[in-house]
Amino acid sequence: VALQRELDRAREELRLAVENHASEAAALRGEVEEARTRADAAATATLTAMLEPTRLARLIETHRRNGASPSYEELLAALEIAVFAEAPDAKLAPIARRVQTRFLLTLMNVNRNPRTSPEVQAETDAYLLKLQGRLSSGLDDDNRNPAKNHRGWLLSLISEHLNQDMAVNTILDQGVDIPPGSPIGSQFGNPQMETCWHCIP
Repeated sequence: VALQRELDRAREELRLAVENHASEAAALRGEVEEARTRADAAATATLTAMLEPTRLARLIETHRRNGASPSYEELLAALEIAVFAEAPDAKLAPIARRVQTRFLLTLMNVNRNPRTSPEVQAETDAYLLKLQGRLSSGLDDDNRNPAKNHRGWLLSLISEHLNQDMAVNTILDQGVDIPPGSPIGSQFGNPQMETCWHCIP
């Protein structure tokens, strides 16, 4: 009887220990997910502002006029260095990977925005194609499975983006109004036909 009581007590202590551990683990998972969500929100706000389509168009045009000014390519290179920097602590690696995903999704959303110019779309996809090559060759030196799986996830995102025809459809939708009047446009009939402006009395 005494032995049975000791076994029952041991089982109860084990049950309580398991429940406490599960509760602590759940709390820890909640804290980790909250940290990832906060980091994702901060990255979204920052990247959305920096990669706003009209701002990028101005950046490209300014660089075209003055080669000494920063280019869109240089902006993306600087962002890549910051986003893909090695996490100072292994515990921060999952948060860093969340920000990396947000970086790619923001770039893809730039090209889905109807206000994005063809020039911005071209440079964005050119960058993503180059980044795809760097990721394939092992941009992330962390050989742990989570890092490898994440790199594969990023590569699949880029591949799906580049292989779709969404960008083409967006460009086709960007019609440009022809200015009225000769000789650029026509004020007589079909606006796509140039009138014989030198024949007009």
